[in-house]
Amino acid sequence: MRRLFYRCVLCVYKHPEKRGRVTVPHPKSEIAKGTLHSIFKSAGLNCRA
Repeated sequence: MRRLFYRCVLCVYKHPEKRGRVTVPHPKSEIAKGTLHSIFKSAGLNCRA
């Protein structure tokens, strides 16, 4: 995934083959379990809790 832009709270990535964008909270903040699952799903990866 390629990072499109970065703001103080969010990073936005674009998958090279899929449509759409993935928005990820800044690494200093904790990512909720559902948000993490959504990020993995958007990236085409499997997530095991």
